[in-house]
Amino acid sequence: MPGHLFTIVSPINGDKATVLGFEVGWQHLLDNGFGIRAQYTYNKTRSWVDGELVGELEGVAPASSSLGLIYEKGPVSLNLSADYTSPYTVTSGTELGVPSKAKAVTWVTAQASYEFNGGFKLTLEGRNLTNAQERTDLGRRDLPYTYNAYGRSFTLGASLKF
Repeated sequence: MPGHLFTIVSPINGDKATVLGFEVGWQHLLDNGFGIRAQYTYNKTRSWVDGELVGELEGVAPASSSLGLIYEKGPVSLNLSADYTSPYTVTSGTELGVPSKAKAVTWVTAQASYEFNGGFKLTLEGRNLTNAQERTDLGRRDLPYTYNAYGRSFTLGASLKF
């Protein structure tokens, strides 16, 4: 439109990228039905555009972890988990010439289900129970960039096994 200024952002394919990482996980259930689950992932990334190293690969968190408490006995299944994602690069370059970085976020999820005789199962799940929000910035507190608030969500489900 004449007289209006627009910023157009579009993704590009870089020359190459490297990802080196590892993941460890552990789960243990006791005879009484209680258990614990833990996971940790580490990633080291680098990316190049036009032959120049631009930094971390966009959208890949250097670290993530999860810790969950479990109860599985008879028809009852319960679990509560917290999932953490470390800060990561969202975009390598912005209109201000600095990368956009996502702040760390932790999501809490709970799930409960009960299976009745005959294979009928009811499930209730709550996601983002702490109402965590995703935020990105441009490396300085005075340069906020984006803010995403998804809110809490709940799902009620039913299934039937034949």
